[in-house]
Amino acid sequence: MSRNRFACLFAVLVTALLGLIAGCGGSGSPSSSNLALFITDNLRDDYDAVWVTIYEARLGGNGPNEVVFSDPDGVTVNLISLNDGDSRYLFLGAEAIAVGRYTSVQVLTSKDLTLFEEGSDTGIEATFAEGLDAGENKSLLRLNLTPNLEVPTVDGKLVVDFDLTQWTINGTVVSPVLTRHDGHRFHEDDRHEHHEFRGVITRLDGEAPNQKFGLALRESDRVLPVHTTEHTEIYREDGDSPRLENGMRVTVRGRFRTDTHSLWARAIKIHGEDDHAAKIRGRVHSVNEDLSIINVVARETSGFRPPTDVIRVKGGEETRWILHTGEAVRRATFFAWLRELGDHAAVEAAGVWNGHEQIFLARVVKLIRPDEDRHDVAVGRVAEFNKEERRLVMILHEWRGFHAKEGMRLTVQANDETTYTSASEETHTAHIAWGDEMAEGVVLRVDGQMHERVMLARRIKFLERD
Repeated sequence: MSRNRFACLFAVLVTALLGLIAGCGGSGSPSSSNLALFITDNLRDDYDAVWVTIYEARLGGNGPNEVVFSDPDGVTVNLISLNDGDSRYLFLGAEAIAVGRYTSVQVLTSKDLTLFEEGSDTGIEATFAEGLDAGENKSLLRLNLTPNLEVPTVDGKLVVDFDLTQWTINGTVVSPVLTRHDGHRFHEDDRHEHHEFRGVITRLDGEAPNQKFGLALRESDRVLPVHTTEHTEIYREDGDSPRLENGMRVTVRGRFRTDTHSLWARAIKIHGEDDHAAKIRGRVHSVNEDLSIINVVARETSGFRPPTDVIRVKGGEETRWILHTGEAVRRATFFAWLRELGDHAAVEAAGVWNGHEQIFLARVVKLIRPDEDRHDVAVGRVAEFNKEERRLVMILHEWRGFHAKEGMRLTVQANDETTYTSASEETHTAHIAWGDEMAEGVVLRVDGQMHERVMLARRIKFLERD
């Protein structure tokens, strides 16, 4: 899901580091101050996904409204993904805001939203209540700020909570509630979602793989500082050399680091043609190689809201197939990689969403590196286990990366590639782990990937016994 307005924050921070003052009214007191806007969510158990599109956010007070974020294409987000047992943060924008007191935040969204009830694989098309109607099939959600927001703020940010626990859902009519969030665990880098930012490379410096550059953002005068490392994947849609150069149009995917206030790139895509396409990103559910179809569990989308949790992605004769290395390959080779990765396979695709036939027609399909996306984590106490099948059921206590609730029974499946460690990081063999260490009441940490409500374990760590 492309959320390029996030990038504004970095330009603000770099400007501050350089000792410049943005938006000052001459040599006296500043007339404006930079404010960054983030959103998060509270945990709700009875829905697996809530997809909504956000177009604008503005602050209201005694004077004119101040726009903090605006995207005419909208940012489509699954609000449930912004809480995995604790808050996760998605940046919307940062702008120079007039100094003063603000009494409200107004968020312009799509009037339509898609709800997935717990356990359902088909979405419910719903609408926000008529009283929120803003015209043009949009709704205006409002948060009254009590106490008021004083700009400049102490920390330069405002976090809005789409507090789903307080939403009222009556059939297909939704009455939402927004609250102000205290930013709990905000300064932990892994609480921030990965994002994509599109723009043009400027001021490229350094030798590959350790380079840095400014990303001049589309439709903005902001410049985002970007760092690359040996772990950064660089590729082109047309399969040519993936060497970075000034003036290139690129999409950078990375994570905000609170210690450096900059973007560390996980992947950089160099565009060879127009990039205004719908996009989908997620884990591979199943494939039909004969029909060139990959069924993808939608984790991020751009340009459409997924009507089901699994979306058919179909390739054609003109589709380009790209490996996680950036290499363009034949279709047969790409599907061979999918078979090899099995349950660990994930892809991203760009193309056209056909809502009538509910199929995604892909222009480009790229394999995501197995370790690129955040893996799932579960911590809990063993309730039962079957050592012959290497399967167990745990009572969940903590989790990350998937929707759950405390006390839920979670099935965990190990395989021949699963590794086992003790609390002191001593390695166990599978024979010792299941024969000697496994027992009811043992507390485990499981790292892996959720698949059809089963945790596929990459690593099992024994933490304690009763």
